[in-house]
Amino acid sequence: SILASITKQPNLLDSFILNYSALIAALVHLVGVDFAAVILEKCVPILDHNRYLAKSNQASFEEEGEGISPARIVMNTITLLSYLYELQV
Repeated sequence: SILASITKQPNLLDSFILNYSALIAALVHLVGVDFAAVILEKCVPILDHNRYLAKSNQASFEEEGEGISPARIVMNTITLLSYLYELQV
């Protein structure tokens, strides 16, 4: 899924997130607004959970063996959401 590829990569460039955002925007225009609602519905729990972990300092950098910090997941998710906003999704 698109969200898994964004949240599970530690060194993801903003240009890749922009490409994923453009793909989501194109799918929203083809499928409908319900697709955007599903994406946002899945982004919010990811964002809340990892923001809590990053703030509480209880998270290790090797959560679930992925080696990515919760702060980086939060940053990637916020970048995706901001690009979606910019693309008027």
